[in-house]
Amino acid sequence: MDKENMKEEKEYLYSVNELLQYLLKVEIDKLSGIKKEVISFRKDMWENSIHYTNDFDRLTEMNQYLQQEHIRTAEYESARKNVEMFKTLIESPYFGRVDFIEKGEEEVEKVYIGKGNITDPKTGRIYVYDWRAPISSMYYRFEHGKASFKAPFGEIEGEITLKRQYKIVEANLKYFFDCSIQISDEILQDVLGSNSSTKMRSIIETIQKEQDMVIRDSDNDLLIVQGVAGSGKTSIALHRIAFLLYEGLNTKLSSNNILILSPNDAFNNYISHVLPELGEENVERTTMEAIVSDCLKNEMAKYNLEFAGRNRQLEQCIGGRSKLEGEKVSRWVEFKNSDTFKEIIDRYLRLYERKLIQFEDVYYGCKLIMSKSELKSSFLNNKTGVPVAKRLERLKNRLLDMIVELRKDRLYKLEKITQRSEGHEFEIKSFARLLLMKDSKAFETRINKFTELDVFFMYKNLFKSKEQFYKIAKGLSLPDDIDEIIEHSYKDMAFKKVHYEDLTAIAYMKLRVFGNEIKDSIRQVVIDEVQDYYPIQIAIIKELYLEARFTVVGDIAQTIEKNSEVSIYDSISKILDKKKAIRLSLNKSYRSSYEINEFAKKIYNLNTECISFPRFEEAPEVVSAINEEGLIDILLVKMQRYLEEGFETLVILCKTMKQSELLYGRIKDRIKIRIVNGNEEEADKGCMIMPIYAAKGLEFDAVLVYGTDDFNFCSEMDRRLLYIACTRALHRLSLYYEGEKSRFLNGVI
Repeated sequence: MDKENMKEEKEYLYSVNELLQYLLKVEIDKLSGIKKEVISFRKDMWENSIHYTNDFDRLTEMNQYLQQEHIRTAEYESARKNVEMFKTLIESPYFGRVDFIEKGEEEVEKVYIGKGNITDPKTGRIYVYDWRAPISSMYYRFEHGKASFKAPFGEIEGEITLKRQYKIVEANLKYFFDCSIQISDEILQDVLGSNSSTKMRSIIETIQKEQDMVIRDSDNDLLIVQGVAGSGKTSIALHRIAFLLYEGLNTKLSSNNILILSPNDAFNNYISHVLPELGEENVERTTMEAIVSDCLKNEMAKYNLEFAGRNRQLEQCIGGRSKLEGEKVSRWVEFKNSDTFKEIIDRYLRLYERKLIQFEDVYYGCKLIMSKSELKSSFLNNKTGVPVAKRLERLKNRLLDMIVELRKDRLYKLEKITQRSEGHEFEIKSFARLLLMKDSKAFETRINKFTELDVFFMYKNLFKSKEQFYKIAKGLSLPDDIDEIIEHSYKDMAFKKVHYEDLTAIAYMKLRVFGNEIKDSIRQVVIDEVQDYYPIQIAIIKELYLEARFTVVGDIAQTIEKNSEVSIYDSISKILDKKKAIRLSLNKSYRSSYEINEFAKKIYNLNTECISFPRFEEAPEVVSAINEEGLIDILLVKMQRYLEEGFETLVILCKTMKQSELLYGRIKDRIKIRIVNGNEEEADKGCMIMPIYAAKGLEFDAVLVYGTDDFNFCSEMDRRLLYIACTRALHRLSLYYEGEKSRFLNGVI
């Protein structure tokens, strides 16, 4: 970092900041001017237009006012966003640079890269390129020597002669240095060595080559990413959204065309700042629970059912009254969400429409309108694949249309009958119409018996007969305890006890029966923690977003209640059924210190699949005590030490929510701490306590895992939970137990 280069770089930064100050002033002036115009428009519209009129010319004049105001309001919003962006860029206008000589040219182009484009409107010169611009990809993918990037008009080849990184804080150049293909470890050490944030941060300064390939993929309809814990899967998915929105200037993709599916609401809060930080509007975020709940809201209200969510399901799987009970619940959950059960539902629905709908001869008065055989034949004539409920609705409407003329004759006859009846001499017509309405209502009630469907009843009926269930499932591999599953399912449904796995299956059934108004507005769906999704859940997402492209990210090592292998991604690919699909892997972990990551790898028996980033800190510790009181004392002393060391986010992780609540009750008066369950609560600075499953996807400065004895952590599911808990830690990790430590901790230290 010689003096001449430093002087040159400071002069360039000064020129960029001058330009930004000018651009900021222009946008602020524009903002002020547009605001005055909008106020003036509204005043003129109020004073010069008539507020109640049937005059077409006046209405046209009003529409012109409204249209003009709409245009200016949009311009105001655009200027406001530019003001926010320029203010952000002034703090740190760029972070990288590559010097590039295009093939066949002699002049070196200095390409500075930052969070957004900075262009001089007078000369058209680009001072800084947006990190998402095609030319910026060279910064992430190449070292000195031959390089290329994909431009709109073809591949541009050439040579990189310099690659440089900058640290700019509050518009001041702190330092810079030259680097090779990997974004320098110095920058990564600086970023990763800091305390965790309560909100996920952008990573544009430290994006690695393999991460950039994921972010910039625009060729595939389905992108599957298997990434180890701490590899930046979620952050990369969000930066990919920002890239797609940047590209969307040409493809007309906007923020309302994208949906993010997250594991829980706390995680939604955690990632909520990334896209705004990158200069993009936040996109819609939801959870699988919310999708199922929304799909079944009418049925839930009709039967007055409480929504049993995933947390309750996990508590039953992880913390059942016994290990055997928890394992049984896990098996049942996995079966009811499996490809096999999905096929059983599909077969059942085919059987239902062919044999279980009880058509009847339809009479109006004494006249046969349609026989049951005619009704069934008309219903089964389905060459265009219309869902069952919509075909029945069409049949119902057809029957109602067929009696329109008959109703007129019927009204005439009712008037004659009323005329001969005592007590209605002065209300013949009105009373006859009342009788006709009752008559028509009774007719509609009769046809509703076979044209209206209730998915709760249909789902319960699936388990009503073991004989019928076995016929439907012929040739499929069923659990050994399928008889018990059938019996309990029917009994629970009869008592309106509906588990989350049942609600998910019913939601799938409803979409197949009633169809779905295709949500064309959603063109890109991002699914995080996809390893926790079951085939039926993926099928629901497919039914809802048929026309969308998909980006799915996950880590099979972080599956909780089921054993997942890489083949899970084959199942996802098969269900979503996209023409162009690709699977990529991210094997380098950046979140935890080297010591913590190596410790966690030994718990899960991960070897070459996970490469630890060399950021060295204190080794994890496994602490024991002779009783629970002593264990809590040691834990609280350690928490106090971590706080004194300057760590800002500390969490105690317990196996279940029940254990979290019990421990919280014992320590809440001894330390300032809050309990989080992963649904509504937002992770914040300070001390927290939560179940391990609620911490998935989150990260903390220090993690203290409570109750790591061999009774609490002894099954393969427990091993995965322990691995998840350990990989939440950035800087410090402590595990506490009394009695005998978990078998998974033997030999890890």
